[in-house]
Amino acid sequence: AKMKPLNEESRKVKAALKKTPDDADLKARAATLKASLDALEAELKQSATYADPETHSVNGFSTPTPTTDGTDIYATFGNGVVSCHDAEGNRKWARFIEKPTHGWGHSASPLLVDGRLIVHILKVTALDPSNGATVWQTESSPAWGSEVQARIGDVAVVITPGGDFIRASDGRKLASKVSKLTYCAPVVSDGVVYFIEHGGKAVRLPAT
Repeated sequence: AKMKPLNEESRKVKAALKKTPDDADLKARAATLKASLDALEAELKQSATYADPETHSVNGFSTPTPTTDGTDIYATFGNGVVSCHDAEGNRKWARFIEKPTHGWGHSASPLLVDGRLIVHILKVTALDPSNGATVWQTESSPAWGSEVQARIGDVAVVITPGGDFIRASDGRKLASKVSKLTYCAPVVSDGVVYFIEHGGKAVRLPAT
């Protein structure tokens, strides 16, 4: 649907350039159209070769729990797609982030933190909730448990099941592999992070 009008305009611009080959505005527009068409072709090629990731009978493509800011609903799916819908069910945006590869299906839920939509498929990715654009990405081992949020002083942090503490504003990793959960999510209460799975570990957050 996007490619047809771009192709039509591209043909018109090329025809106009034959008449006025030195027109700088037409040349610039032709270059912009070519870049847009190349990007769409690459996207279509990726879609054409995409195969759904492996999953499991008890952990399908819609296991992650959606989250909301009270106005919009944000969902992550097991095929690597993240979407935003309004309360009436109208889609505002949807985009493919990356393909899960760790097997047995994806189940980590999205999280809203300090104006960022956090999803963890292969990397921890912060999106702009208004349009789905990537704000930052940080390497962190994926798990089936979900991220949680906490504050260290005035700083909002994302805590992964793998024990990484990531600053929500810019994706900087403040601590790594403090603990490790595979299926469960950390729990934060009264300034303490609890990692509980086949035993437990408690980590007190610093005041600042």
